[in-house]
Amino acid sequence: MREGVNLPPATKIRRPEMAYTLAAPITKKFKLEEADETGETTVTFRQASVREDEARASLMADQVYSWDDEQRGKVERRTRWSWAELHRLEVQMTMDACDIMVEKGEDKDGNPALSSLFKFNRKGIAMSESQFMEAWGKLPSSVARELIMYCHEVNPDWRVVA
Repeated sequence: MREGVNLPPATKIRRPEMAYTLAAPITKKFKLEEADETGETTVTFRQASVREDEARASLMADQVYSWDDEQRGKVERRTRWSWAELHRLEVQMTMDACDIMVEKGEDKDGNPALSSLFKFNRKGIAMSESQFMEAWGKLPSSVARELIMYCHEVNPDWRVVA
């Protein structure tokens, strides 16, 4: 695991002669070293914006509240979420490129036909949430953990500190 990476802020320093200017989000490309010993497979993550922070926070916005009411008895309000869902959402929102391939049968010569597991456009993931969930679900747990680790390296505020 890579520790101590200091990423510059996603905004430019304000100069007296110009208005506050947002810079492009920070992106970083990683080799999937644990998943691919050859080091040929890569993934790129970008720094999250407020939009992604809010979407992430909304998953955890509600908690379980339970109390005994004298007139109504036990009252409970519950919302379900999991760390696995949170990590999948973090990766989905900030992964800009990944060249993990998946076999799709055979080509006309009998060789494995390969296609990209994740689809991207210039804005990031070009898949619906259900398509991403299906692709994510095909990953071995060790590969998913490596993607989450790199996502958190670019977005250190998202790391869970115990």
